Amino acid sequence: MPAPADAAGSPSPPPPTLTDVALRAGVSTATASRVLTGSARVSEETNRRVQEAIAQLGYVRRRAPRAHRSGGGSIAAIVTESSQRFFSDPFFARLLHGASRALAPAGYQLAFVAVQDRSEYVAAARFVQRGVDGVLLVSSHGSDPLMPVLDT
Repeated sequence: MPAPADAAGSPSPPPPTLTDVALRAGVSTATASRVLTGSARVSEETNRRVQEAIAQLGYVRRRAPRAHRSGGGSIAAIVTESSQRFFSDPFFARLLHGASRALAPAGYQLAFVAVQDRSEYVAAARFVQRGVDGVLLVSSHGSDPLMPVLDT
């Protein structure tokens, strides 16, 4: 996905991710996430370092986890396979059915997105950025172009 351009038309750097914050603060991504959710399991010193890294980098959380507030949410299941393979291989139907059944008792809905080419990757990335509570990336191969987008 191309970087957005500034007013002069020059590509602007991608926004900082939670991983960037964690690296700057010298903590794991999970610890940085705990700071954002207000977990009591984080020391004052660690909390201070993560907050400083957020301020220095200009990190802005793109979404808040909705499932914890409302008792429900959504998980995006992104399948990176051709339509022919996806619809002919029963593995995918069983996997998505099982994931949906496992998520339902916790109040989550599974939203399915199939991607095959670059334009569909852009659409999937926009869908995720609008706010889902998690992503199930299915059949990803090698260095998937969605990974930088999903690292928020």
